[in-house]
Amino acid sequence: MRIIILLLLVLFSFQASAYSKTNHKKITEAAVDLVQRCELPMSLSESQLDTLVELNLGQDGVFKKMRLWHFPAPLAGSGDPAPQKQRAWLYGKLVTETTFDRWVKYLDEQVKKEAAFEQRLPGIGALLHYVQDLAVPAHAVPIFHPSRIANADRLDSWKKLAAKGQALLPSTQKICETISSGKVDDVIEFLSQFRKLTLKSLRKPLGSDCQGVSCTWSRYWSQEVSDNGFADYGCGGKDVFGKKEFKCEGEKYKVKPELYEAFAADRFKDAVIASAQILLYYYAYEGESNKAQETQWLPNKQLLEWVQKNY
Repeated sequence: MRIIILLLLVLFSFQASAYSKTNHKKITEAAVDLVQRCELPMSLSESQLDTLVELNLGQDGVFKKMRLWHFPAPLAGSGDPAPQKQRAWLYGKLVTETTFDRWVKYLDEQVKKEAAFEQRLPGIGALLHYVQDLAVPAHAVPIFHPSRIANADRLDSWKKLAAKGQALLPSTQKICETISSGKVDDVIEFLSQFRKLTLKSLRKPLGSDCQGVSCTWSRYWSQEVSDNGFADYGCGGKDVFGKKEFKCEGEKYKVKPELYEAFAADRFKDAVIASAQILLYYYAYEGESNKAQETQWLPNKQLLEWVQKNY
């Protein structure tokens, strides 16, 4: 009975975590749409887009996320410890990998073994999931979430993202040039730089209308990593993103809703542009062979253990 209750709790909590499946789908569709509106040399059919989205969302399977946590390894030179499975006191023994770096290296290598772009799409879709996760501070820092059972990160599950990318990302000349000129020499390094972009956003001020002592976005996500490899939410461990009024350390804060919408839009924009750059990188890559691959694009215990030994 205790095992059944444990599994039900984990199932319930993980349904709400990561950039929600709806938002991952929006970001992926917006990236493809933006590439096409920028008239860049890549086009996808509806079924090919469905493949991208399917493998992207497939990374969020409940038991897959128990085995493989969607957090990056510590930044080089940071001195921070890697995320520790003991942080998940309910199911830590079931965890195989607490970071996704080796899994991403595996995906990158397997994608490059496919000669045709169409054959690469499942692996690209899978890899895009982790690129998009790094646009969210709770992943980039990282901060363990859901913080409590069934409490998703408020930005992860932000419901106000536009249904289509056009509303937040017009195909301006500047954005199109950013996508077409942005070089991806190494996927792991690209993810590292993209993560730093998210961390940099936390140092920006909330705005002149913010009332409180610490009016930067780090008020919401602390970057002080503890011995278990995780930081915490900056407001006494509470996730207050989206709240108009709240208290932190005895100080009252008032934040206009427009500030939250603008911050979420910026993270969405960065996730879309990074996804578009990755798509173009693999589109232009010259595959290594036409040999049929039996690659698995979804993580499981056996595959993750193999990846640990080989990457």
